[in-house]
Amino acid sequence: MQYRYSRFLNSLQVLGDLIVLNLAFLLAFYFKFQSLDVFSSIEYLELFAFYNVSWLILTALYQPYKISRTTVLPKILRRQLSLIIIHLLLITAFFVLMKAFYFSREQVILTYIIFASGDFLWKCFFFYSLQAYRSSGYNGRNIVILGYGDLALELKGYFREHPEYGYKLVGIFDNRKKGPEIKGRLDELKEFALNNEVEEIYCCLPYVQYTKVKELLAFADANIIKVKLIADFRGFSAKGVELEKYDHIPVLNISAIPLDDLKNIIFKRTFDVVFSSIVLVFISPLLLFIAIMTKLTSKGPVLFSQERVGKGGVPFRIYKFRSMRVDAEKMGPSLSSDFDPRITKWGRIMRKTRLDELPQFFNVLIGDMAIVGPRPERTFFIDQIIQKSPHYKRLLRIKPGITSLGQVKYGYAENVGEMLQRLRIDLLYIDNSSMWLDFKVMYLTALVMVQGRGK
Repeated sequence: MQYRYSRFLNSLQVLGDLIVLNLAFLLAFYFKFQSLDVFSSIEYLELFAFYNVSWLILTALYQPYKISRTTVLPKILRRQLSLIIIHLLLITAFFVLMKAFYFSREQVILTYIIFASGDFLWKCFFFYSLQAYRSSGYNGRNIVILGYGDLALELKGYFREHPEYGYKLVGIFDNRKKGPEIKGRLDELKEFALNNEVEEIYCCLPYVQYTKVKELLAFADANIIKVKLIADFRGFSAKGVELEKYDHIPVLNISAIPLDDLKNIIFKRTFDVVFSSIVLVFISPLLLFIAIMTKLTSKGPVLFSQERVGKGGVPFRIYKFRSMRVDAEKMGPSLSSDFDPRITKWGRIMRKTRLDELPQFFNVLIGDMAIVGPRPERTFFIDQIIQKSPHYKRLLRIKPGITSLGQVKYGYAENVGEMLQRLRIDLLYIDNSSMWLDFKVMYLTALVMVQGRGK
């Protein structure tokens, strides 16, 4: 019943993406070489095959087409952009590992420009065509609501306002209520569902007994009907809600962190390693220049090393280009300010452009840090922060980063109060972390560096 279109729609999306990818590759090849004879070159033929195979593997792992009917277009496009960027990183890693520098960089860049543009157009066309198709009454799903109350009424209004999702409410069942909207009692639902091709049942938990839900699940499994349990967790909307299993016991975790998911951990770590490796290769001349300037403009070592607190409260050594005098903290730990006399002239330039943070890409490769994550602090300041805001401990559940959402907004904190302001922003990052948000933070950080707005 409810699965009659799903596989077809997913296959259509896979096919559409592959067509756009291959057209982008061929068009870019033509614009660069004024020829479409890709297959005459064994090297480009292998690259062409790798493009397709790696994309199929990524889609199998990332499952970008596994979305609900209610998913909005911006989320679909963000997910697709993340996938395209990860694919580009894989291709780049392929070039580096295979030392395949004979391929045209212009052709590769043009391929992804055409691919991203074409794929976005394809996704928009597919999305709006499917919504129009469902609004016309096709590819619909008959649904019923079990339990009558505020949640049931909100759900009913939601489906009425969004015909493009293709949900058709055919009845509400409740033991305690009567009226034109109520089709019958709970024990009458089974016969009604079978006679009216019901494909989904929504249970509003506050109004349904556990024994009835258990009985309903057995009936739904036997008749290939989806059951969705509705509970009012809007009071916890700032946090993640995740279903866990303790053996056979289902548990709702209302403080879940997206980055705890194994798939997200693997993708984020892979991205961090690949991106850091590429950056360090390309900026090696810049690192040498900064090191020489640091050495020539002030006395002391080129690099500054300091103990910070990382994931799980484990200390590690963070590395920066030294931007202050060697005796900057002879009076004890203290934060810097805009006109801090301890900062050298060259150090002030580095801090404005965030160039002093570049050695931390080595921290990322080691595994102590991530590209994006809350900025690591010293124990001395963490103890003060926790006294005022115990929520800070949540930041220690993920790896600290070279840059963060709070860092982009507030820059270097001058006091514990500013640290707390930055903390509130970083907590939002933890609860909403995604590859798309990482890319956004990296983009904003690049703007800060180019515009020299760091402090």
